[in-house]
Amino acid sequence: MKPMVARDMVARDIVARDQVSLGAAKALRLALDGMSYRMFRSGVTVAILALAVAFLVHVLSYGLLSHATEQSCRRELAAERTLGQLVTRLTRADARASVESALSRGEPARREEYARWSPEVRDRLERAGRIAADLGRAAAYVEGLPPAARAVLLGDASALELFAGLDDPAQLQTFERRLASLGVFAPLGDAASFRRLVMTERRELDQVIDQVVAGHLSAVERLRSAYPKTELSELAVDPAPGFYDTVRKLGFVLPAAPEELREFTRRERDLKVIQRLLLTDSARAAAARELDLGLSDVSFGVVADAVRDVEDARWLAAALSSAGSPRHFEPERLRELMESHRRERRLEAVAAEAEPAPESGLLGASSEDRWLIVLSFVVCVVGVANAMLMSVTERFTEIATMKCLGALDRFIMAMFLFEAVVQGVVGGLSGVILGIALAALRGLVEFGTLFSRGLAAAAEVGTGVFVSLAVGVLLAMLAAVGPAFLAARLSPMEAMRVE
Repeated sequence: MKPMVARDMVARDIVARDQVSLGAAKALRLALDGMSYRMFRSGVTVAILALAVAFLVHVLSYGLLSHATEQSCRRELAAERTLGQLVTRLTRADARASVESALSRGEPARREEYARWSPEVRDRLERAGRIAADLGRAAAYVEGLPPAARAVLLGDASALELFAGLDDPAQLQTFERRLASLGVFAPLGDAASFRRLVMTERRELDQVIDQVVAGHLSAVERLRSAYPKTELSELAVDPAPGFYDTVRKLGFVLPAAPEELREFTRRERDLKVIQRLLLTDSARAAAARELDLGLSDVSFGVVADAVRDVEDARWLAAALSSAGSPRHFEPERLRELMESHRRERRLEAVAAEAEPAPESGLLGASSEDRWLIVLSFVVCVVGVANAMLMSVTERFTEIATMKCLGALDRFIMAMFLFEAVVQGVVGGLSGVILGIALAALRGLVEFGTLFSRGLAAAAEVGTGVFVSLAVGVLLAMLAAVGPAFLAARLSPMEAMRVE
């Protein structure tokens, strides 16, 4: 007997349709909603990322800015010393040691002057520079030996003084025997090269230096003959018409404009006058009364630190006048002089404390700082991963519900990764702001107003900030991969069972 079939029932095929695929925008929106509902845990994750990025930004920014500041101070201090050396070199010839040092460093301006003063050695200056550099390396090698070996080889002399006498074959043999007895290699790593350096090449260098010194002395004498009634040092302060043109024609290379050189010379002259006057009893007593100090505590540095404005400079002007100052100093001029002296001392302090650049690592971070950065990021990854794992654990029911409603594994994973990226961006930006602020505060405390010179490295700092922000976001994503994968692979029944 056939089964009865209702007339209105029509046979239909059962078709399994694909699940609805939700887009990235929906995953991002759900991630933001989840963060807003769990604000405290999200805040903890953001704080962890912010501290890690802030540390990285602080190390990189301060390293780059401080290095730029130190180099700027060194350059300015070197420029001022060059101006002072020029004034001295207008009045007397360079010493032999100064010429040798300039040749070994290959200073273009000095080499140009030497070629002008002594055209006959123009073609030999480059070779003389190489010989001088080899002598410097050999001297550094000997003076860098252990104290006992250095005492045996040098005694009370310097290495260059010792080398000057090694052109005598007997003394050279004695020196080589001492090297052999100490088990020390010959300077330059080759006994033949060192023997040629001190026996032959050193004489070539001495001949070039002698001719350069003679040419410099001739230029000074011609300059003095052109202005016989005035001291050359005074002409640098108050130059006669055409003075600097004459200086250039005689072969001197001016490192700055005449106005800058004149102002530098005038400032140095005035500072020397003030220092000399402060040694007199009347000026010292006036300073002691004004500053409430003992006479033995009064010095030029103390007075320079005390004179900060025009009012402070008035009593100093009166004290200098009472001490028989050869010229009247206006209070504003005294204030400028004291400020320039403080600035020069600060430049010297910064330049003296500057560390050599080769010790710095990537983007200005030292090797020690790099290890600290790596350690902080390991802690950061562990902290973020723990926070994300707790977020996944708390949302098992939510994940199961979304899966029952058709959410795919990749959607669940994308949702948690978006949450990590958002937290990484927020934490990274917060860390960038905090790190730059800390670097600027540290720089101002250490360098004062000189720290503004570090802005020359702004482009490199910007690169470091971008790298730090990218690293913060990447760390957040890497830390979230494991928990996000766990959430994506979670079956709905397993999630319900946890609840």
